[in-house]
Amino acid sequence: MKILSCHITGFGKFVNRAFDMSKPIVVCKQENGWGKTTLADFIECMFYGLDNGRKTSVSENFRMKYEPWSGARYGGAIIIEESGKTYRIERYFGKTPSADTARVFDGNNMVCYDFGERAERLGETLFGVDRESYRKTAYIPQGITEETPLTGDIKSKLLSVLSSTPTDSGAQKATERLDAAERALRAKRRPAKGKLDEIEERLTYLETQKADCIRASQTLRAQRETLAQYAQKMQGYTAELNKLSTLLEEYTRRGEMAANDAARKEIETTYQTAAAALQELKAFFGAIDPASLNTEGLEQGVTEYYRLKGEVAEAENKLSALYAGGRERQMLQTQLTACEKTLESYEMLARSQEKKEKREKKDAHTQGRYARKRRKRGMLLLFISFCVAVVGAVLTESSKGFGIALLVVGALGTLYGFGIVYRHTRGLPSARKQKLVFDDPEIAARYKATREETDELLQKLSQYPADTEKEYAYLAKETEDKKLRIAQLESAISGFIGNFRFEAVYDYRAALSRIKESVADYVRYGQSLQDSAQKLSTLAPAQNGGVIADYSRADMENLVARRNRLEEERERLRGEYARLSAEADGLETRAFQLREYQGEEMRLEEERARLERRLTAIRAAKEILTRARANMATRYLDPVESKCRRYAEILGFAPTALLRFNGEGVPVMEENASLRAMGYYSTGLKELLDFCVRIALAETLFTTRRPPLILDDPFANLDDEKTVRVKTLVKELSNNYQIIYFTCKQERTL
Repeated sequence: MKILSCHITGFGKFVNRAFDMSKPIVVCKQENGWGKTTLADFIECMFYGLDNGRKTSVSENFRMKYEPWSGARYGGAIIIEESGKTYRIERYFGKTPSADTARVFDGNNMVCYDFGERAERLGETLFGVDRESYRKTAYIPQGITEETPLTGDIKSKLLSVLSSTPTDSGAQKATERLDAAERALRAKRRPAKGKLDEIEERLTYLETQKADCIRASQTLRAQRETLAQYAQKMQGYTAELNKLSTLLEEYTRRGEMAANDAARKEIETTYQTAAAALQELKAFFGAIDPASLNTEGLEQGVTEYYRLKGEVAEAENKLSALYAGGRERQMLQTQLTACEKTLESYEMLARSQEKKEKREKKDAHTQGRYARKRRKRGMLLLFISFCVAVVGAVLTESSKGFGIALLVVGALGTLYGFGIVYRHTRGLPSARKQKLVFDDPEIAARYKATREETDELLQKLSQYPADTEKEYAYLAKETEDKKLRIAQLESAISGFIGNFRFEAVYDYRAALSRIKESVADYVRYGQSLQDSAQKLSTLAPAQNGGVIADYSRADMENLVARRNRLEEERERLRGEYARLSAEADGLETRAFQLREYQGEEMRLEEERARLERRLTAIRAAKEILTRARANMATRYLDPVESKCRRYAEILGFAPTALLRFNGEGVPVMEENASLRAMGYYSTGLKELLDFCVRIALAETLFTTRRPPLILDDPFANLDDEKTVRVKTLVKELSNNYQIIYFTCKQERTL
C-alpha cells in the first residue's frame, strides 16, 4: 500500500495544507516546532480515528491536543493506492466520537466498501491489527525506549501467520469455549451477569426480604394492641356525639325563629331604601320614561362633538404654522435675489482677466501637443522592446546566446520607453475649470462670502414644500366645515339634555354619564323593590320576644364547635384505624412469606456451591491451556527473533547471537549465562534495538498488505557510523515499504 497525498482541513496548527507523498521515500526535514509529529499523527488518525477524549493530559488526549487552533473544520483526507486502485479516505472529528464521520471514496469519487462497511475501523481492516499494535510496528516515533510486551493482537496475529499446524486453532477454540463457560458462570464486566452473579444477587435480595419479614412480625403485634385502643376511643366519641345532637336540635329550632325575625327586618330596610331612591330618580327624569331612553344616539353625538373639537384645535395650530412658514419663505426669496445680483456684479469685474487667461491657455496647448507627440513615440518604443524581450525569452531554449542578447536589448528598451511615457504624461496640462480671479483680495473675499450666503439660502428654500398655499386653503375650508358641524351637534345635545333636571352642565360627557347611571339605578332599584315585596310575602309572621328569649347564640356556637371537634377526632381515628388495619393485613401476609424465602435460600446455597466447584475446574483447565499456548507462542517468536538479529547485525549491533526474546516478546541480552534487560544499555542502543524489533514485527505480520513505515526522527541518539548504516537499511526497506521520514537535522536526512 502507498500514500499518494494528504490534505489537512484543520489539525493542530495546520489549516488547509496539502502534502505530496507519492515517492517511495518521502523526506520531511523541517525545524523544531514545524509540525512533523503532528503530520505523522494525522496520517495515523486517518486510519484509526481519535480516542474518546476523556484523558485529562493534553499529551495523551489527541482529540483535545490537535483540535484546530484557528477554529477550522477538524479533520482532512488522504489518497492511497492499493492493488492498482486509488482511494480517498476522509475523516472529520467532533467533540466526542459520536460526532466523528469517516468515508472511503474510489477513483470515480463514489463511496465504496472495498474495506468493509465500517470506515471508522479502516486501519484494522487494512492492516489486520489494532491501533496499539500499529504503533508497535509501522509507526516508529522518536525517543521510545521502554520495554513493553507485545500486545495481545500482535500475539494472535503471529500465531495465525506463523502457525503451520491446526493445533493452535483447536487450543484457541478450546480457550474461547472455556472463556464463554466462565463468563456464563461469573461475568468479568458489568452490566453483564453470570449464573453465579445472579444467584448471589438473588441471595442478597432474599436476605433483605427475610429481615423485612421478621420486622413485619414484630410490628404486627404492636399494631394489634393499638387497634384495640382506637376501637374503645371511637365508642366513647359516638356516645358523646349522640348527646350533643339532641341539644343542637333544640337550639336549631330556636335559632330558626330568631333568624326569621332578623331577615324580615333586613328586607323591610331594603324595601324602604329602594322606594326612596326611585322617588328621587322620578324627580330627575320628570315626564320622561327611563325605559324608553336611547342613550346610544346621545353617546355617539357627544363622542363626535369632542372628536371634532380636537381636530379643529389641531388644524388651527397647523394653519398658524403654515402662515408663518410662508412669510419666512418670502423673506428668504428676497434675500436670494439680492445675493444673485451682487454675484453678477462681481463676475463682471472678473472679465478683465479673460485676455490673460486665453494667452496662458494657448501656451499650455502648444506644450501639451509636444508632450503628447513624445509620449506616443515612447509607447511605440515600449511595445517594440517588450516584443523583442518575449522573442528572446522564447529563443533561449533553442539558441541560448542569441536569445539572451535579445532579452537584454528588449528589457533595456522597455525601461527607456517607460521613462519617456512617464515623464511626458506627467507634463500634460490640466483641463480643470479655471476659477474667477480678482485683483483686489477684499473683493475676492466678498465674492466668496456672497457665494456661501447664496448656497445657504438655496438650501433653506429647498426645505419648504412647493404647495404650501394649496394646503393652507384646503385645510382652512375643512376647518370651517368641522366648526359648522360642531355647532349643529352642540345645539342638538343641549336640547336633549335640557329635558332633564340638572343643576348645571359643564361637560357633555359628565352629563351623559349621569344619565346612563340614573337609568341603570332606576332599573336596579325597581327590581330590588319588587324582590323585597315578594320576599316579605313568603316569610312567616313575626314572633314575640318571649318565645326566643332563652336562645343564646354563643351557646349554640360552642355546641357546634364541640361537635365538630369530636367528629374530626372520630374521623381521624377511623382513618388511622383503617390504615393500621390495612398495614396489619399486609404485615400478616409478609410474615407468612418468611418460610418461603428460607426454603428458596437453602436451594440457592446448594446450587451456588455446585457452580463454584465447576467454576474452579474451568479456571484450572484454562490456566493449564494458557500455559501450554504460551509455551507454544514462545516458539513462534523464533522467526521474529531471527529477523531482528539480521537487522541488528546490519546496523552494527554486536554480538547479535546473544539477543533473545522472552515469553512476552521483550528483547533481552544473554550475558554470563543470565538474561539482562535492555534497560542496562545506553539510550542509543535501546533505540536501535527497538527499531530492529519493529521492522522485524512489520515484516513478519504484514505479508499481504504492507502499510507505510512512518519514521518520526527515531535516530537522534545514534553515532555517525550507525546513522550511515541505518540510512542504508531504510533505503533497502523502501523496496518493500513506502518510507515517510521526518527529521530536523541535515546529517540525518536520507
